[in-house]
Amino acid sequence: MSDPIARILTVPVAVVAACWLCGMPAPAEVIRVEGLCQLDDAIDAANSNMPAGDCDAGSGADLIVLTDTVTLGKTNNEKDGWNGLPRVTSEITIDGGGHQLLRADNAAPPYRFFYVETSGDLTIRNLSLGRGRAPTYGGGAVLNRGTLEIYDSELGLNEGLDGGAIRNDAVLRIEDSLLWDNTSSGSGGGGAVFAGWNCAVGICSTSIERSRFSENTAGTNRGGAVSNEFESFLFVFDSEFDLNEAGNGGGISNAGSLFVTRSLFRENMAIGGGSGGGVSNGATTGATATITNSTFSENEAWNGGGLFNARTCTVRQSTFYGNVATNNVTTHAAAIHGATGWTTQVEGTIVDASVYNAGGSACSASVIDLEHNFGCTTGDPAVTNLHPPLIWNGGPTKVHALLAGSNAIDNGGGCEHVDVDQRGVTRMDPCDAGAHDYGECEDHHYRPGNDVDHATIDSTVVTEACEYLWASYFRVVGPGGDVTLRAGKLVTLFDLSVEGGTLTIEHDPSLLP
Repeated sequence: MSDPIARILTVPVAVVAACWLCGMPAPAEVIRVEGLCQLDDAIDAANSNMPAGDCDAGSGADLIVLTDTVTLGKTNNEKDGWNGLPRVTSEITIDGGGHQLLRADNAAPPYRFFYVETSGDLTIRNLSLGRGRAPTYGGGAVLNRGTLEIYDSELGLNEGLDGGAIRNDAVLRIEDSLLWDNTSSGSGGGGAVFAGWNCAVGICSTSIERSRFSENTAGTNRGGAVSNEFESFLFVFDSEFDLNEAGNGGGISNAGSLFVTRSLFRENMAIGGGSGGGVSNGATTGATATITNSTFSENEAWNGGGLFNARTCTVRQSTFYGNVATNNVTTHAAAIHGATGWTTQVEGTIVDASVYNAGGSACSASVIDLEHNFGCTTGDPAVTNLHPPLIWNGGPTKVHALLAGSNAIDNGGGCEHVDVDQRGVTRMDPCDAGAHDYGECEDHHYRPGNDVDHATIDSTVVTEACEYLWASYFRVVGPGGDVTLRAGKLVTLFDLSVEGGTLTIEHDPSLLP
């Protein structure tokens, strides 16, 4: 019999490997960066449809494939700062093959990797970009004025004036990627991404899906992870923002149009007396924010530890837990602060365990209570049976789960604005309040260890879920280790090993309700 871990894990990987090409036009030419064909020549060949250096000519939409890590030691051209590679003027896909693209240590002058012109269309896949520098304009790794798409990639340790990793002046899409420890130094901020100033196409657009922004910083400026300016639309789905910091908007600072759905903001911070540890909305008159099915957990700011709004903002079916206001001003709030004279509407939302000084509050008095809230404004009941630690309970991000008997169950109002919860699980009408919708058949996560210290299982363990079971962070060792994982629909495994013991995966439809 084949190994159960290999069988379970290789099927999804095979599907992903097949489907990342779905919907993509077939490249007219494949240019492999190997031997004497260098990356800069490959881009020139793709742009010009002519041979360059030892690289074959491109033709139409080109695919450039990296076969090893590329370290750049010099600049190629200067436009809005120095660029390490030829500017992209045509349709190019770069498949990194899991390799890295790095700026050489102490290479001078400092430079970013890519500049995408208005005629350019650059797609980056399976590539790590690190140590890019753009101190005079922005976009430490990439400056985009055309179309930029990033999939299954990492951008880390980049620095730029506005946009530590990316400056987007046009159309940007990020999916299934990690942006970590990037730094912006300019007043526009955006530790990882700066979007929407001087848009090359009139209105800028940034879309982020199933991605994580971690430990990015904008110093005392705005948008620790992302700064979205007044000409820009920012869409965030199924993503996590954690441990980012800035002067305002530790996670996101918004001056344009912001839409956040099914996402997690955890332990972000607005420093130096700033506002909006998780999100700050309202740097310009037209700023709007809509937040749905999302969790704000243990973010911190002088005012509005979770969310600060000074223009127009609507929050629905979300959870704010353990957010902190560090000030001693009685009008300031720890979870949600709505500035006087502006519109902050909250519906079907849970606020709990907020931390504030004497005279403060969880939500400011100016917040408009659209009903079905818990713990936000005066008169709201306190929530009961809410799981304090964040947990995996299915879906791409952690939640504060409702437990059996919670007073928030079936008390979140109608479901006309939300059809699923943060995990993507279908909500039942009447909706539960908060980001997590409790069901009789709950997903279960067997996670005895963590990403640092995996648990050692050397005895018999049986765990089951009526529909979905997630199992992670443990080692089954022998003799004696015997783990059985049983679910009505699907068992998903992550970061575990079998070292002499036994692991059994069972599909048991009788567990279904």
